[in-house]
Amino acid sequence: MKRVMFTLVVAVMFLSGCSFAGNSSPSNSPAPVSVTVPDNLPYSVRIAMSIAISSTDNEKQLGKPAIVRSGKPYTYEIRNLPDQSRLITVYDQSLRLLDQWRLDKLLNKEVFDGLTPGLSTSADVEQLDRFIYLVEYPKGKALSEHRLVQGTVTVNYENKDNTWVVKDIEYGSPDSPANLSRILEPEDLKEILPDTAS
Repeated sequence: MKRVMFTLVVAVMFLSGCSFAGNSSPSNSPAPVSVTVPDNLPYSVRIAMSIAISSTDNEKQLGKPAIVRSGKPYTYEIRNLPDQSRLITVYDQSLRLLDQWRLDKLLNKEVFDGLTPGLSTSADVEQLDRFIYLVEYPKGKALSEHRLVQGTVTVNYENKDNTWVVKDIEYGSPDSPANLSRILEPEDLKEILPDTAS
């Protein structure tokens, strides 16, 4: 699990984490094995960073996507990674990166019902989402964001005895621009829905 301070350090670390192999992979192949995939930064953090990454930049860094869907107001790409996960990248109409998320499947809201504020830890959250990315900010607090079938969930933490303990859980609006269910075409969405989703 990786941690960063919620400051300008976030931007520096994100950029340094984006130095990838320059070889492009065929569109029907996984991304090159040497690729370092960007971390799952919360949507609000990524937007606040205002880093102008284009689809061309992403292709140089990550290789060619398996799927590209152009549309309004979003264009998106899906890359199949060697560990069977997927990297979904969403762009605005100018093909500037808005969002990028790595996942196996979208999660059902119910999987977070088993977390108990004050008792559950970031390790418990990692059991639900192996791509957890903890963003630390001052005064011993942190958060992680996770993508649901209908929206997002933010888990807030407090540091207690060097352990990140769940403080509370906030569910985002289904209208959020980070809701992949609103962006992906049905044939792409069905590939990342959990088995229990209707």
